[in-house]
Amino acid sequence: MGSFLRIGYWEMSLINLLKSSPLPVIGTSLSGKNINSMKLPKHGFMLIGQETRGLSQKLLDICQQQVKLIPINKEVNSLNVATAVAILVYIWKN
Repeated sequence: MGSFLRIGYWEMSLINLLKSSPLPVIGTSLSGKNINSMKLPKHGFMLIGQETRGLSQKLLDICQQQVKLIPINKEVNSLNVATAVAILVYIWKN
């Protein structure tokens, strides 16, 4: 217990990290483009928002691309975050 205190780590603002990285930043958004119609980079950061509120505007402003999953039906506009991440990663890497 407490092993994490025995390893080296650094702390940095997520926004500063993303801004200073050469890798592209992709964010999920209900107003994003359908992920199936986009060419995604081989490497990058994928930001996933909270189920109800999504990503903050501050984080969305950093994203070079905004994506959304294909709609399942008109009454459901979001999935459980774990399920959405699994689908997004599968699409991104295939």
